[in-house]
Amino acid sequence: MRKNVAAWVERPLVWGVAGIPYDRRTLLPVPGDELAMVAYGDPAIRWIVATCQVLSLNGRTAVFEDTGFLLPSGGVFGPRRPLPREAVAT
Repeated sequence: MRKNVAAWVERPLVWGVAGIPYDRRTLLPVPGDELAMVAYGDPAIRWIVATCQVLSLNGRTAVFEDTGFLLPSGGVFGPRRPLPREAVAT
């Protein structure tokens, strides 16, 4: 997904959070440079200082810059189809 401009997603699902984990005994941050991802419902979520929410993008279709498709100003056109570039009024 890093090389894409956007993606069409059929079913975005809230999964959990990403953040800094803390040790429950010392109350100090766990050493490391990476954010920990923890699912909702996991008991470890109590010891995370969340910095962002994590979503699961199910049924995604990548949209590349050179595809010739843009979103209309009012949002999505139709249930799953973008408008062709020439149909979008600027």
